[in-house]
Amino acid sequence: MYRKKIMAMAAGLILAVGAAGCGTEKGDDTTAILQKAQDTMSKLESLSADSETKIVMKNDSETETTMIWRNQEIFMNPFKMHYKTKVMLGEGSEVVDAEEQYAEERDGMVHTYMITVGDVFADSYGAEEFIGEQALADLDLYLTKLQSAQNVGTEEINGVSATVVTGILDGKDMVDSGEEWADIREGKVDVDASIKLWITEDGYILRHEIDATALMNGMRSGADPEAEPVDDWSYGAYVEQMTYGDFNTVPDFEIPAEVLEAA
Repeated sequence: MYRKKIMAMAAGLILAVGAAGCGTEKGDDTTAILQKAQDTMSKLESLSADSETKIVMKNDSETETTMIWRNQEIFMNPFKMHYKTKVMLGEGSEVVDAEEQYAEERDGMVHTYMITVGDVFADSYGAEEFIGEQALADLDLYLTKLQSAQNVGTEEINGVSATVVTGILDGKDMVDSGEEWADIREGKVDVDASIKLWITEDGYILRHEIDATALMNGMRSGADPEAEPVDDWSYGAYVEQMTYGDFNTVPDFEIPAEVLEAA
């Protein structure tokens, strides 16, 4: 039961952490860095992304950690994606879920093939909606809507020097249209999320990190202090880190024939 709760809420945020706030405040050099990154990333034809999401749930007597790892290979035009996901309870211990997915744009639709526990599940989505939920769509919003963005120095990611930019995302503009997010979306619960971006001189984003702990706790607590709590669990951490690479050099792939035949 506990794992099902975690997975349901994790899936909600992975789809929801796409939109950022307004009222951006940046210095001139930081503005130029973000604009360069937006221009560079918008022209990509392909890239890979490796993400790690750490979710810590706690109450008065227990602490539970869930780790979600995902590897993605993405082509932009036409859209094509291959990803693998692994969910573990504890840091590097028991694997409780694993899946693989292919997605391919054809005739204005994105056709997906989910492989889990040996079975293949096929589905189709509107191309604009599906692509808008992927990694690059999130990045565009982070780059254009950061509040209080600051250049805080340089670091190396996999041996490549990058400028580190930090900022704040307004919670009410980050969430999707689901009823569970209504209090935050309407501003009844005021929460923010912090973000870090690692950006090269050429404008490639090598990594982003978002701390959505307050956002997730805000969703659980709601606006009414007299309301019954969902349960006695709260988020001790909800942090996603995504590292990007293989810019325009992702090896092409085809959806395996056996996957198409099994769908």
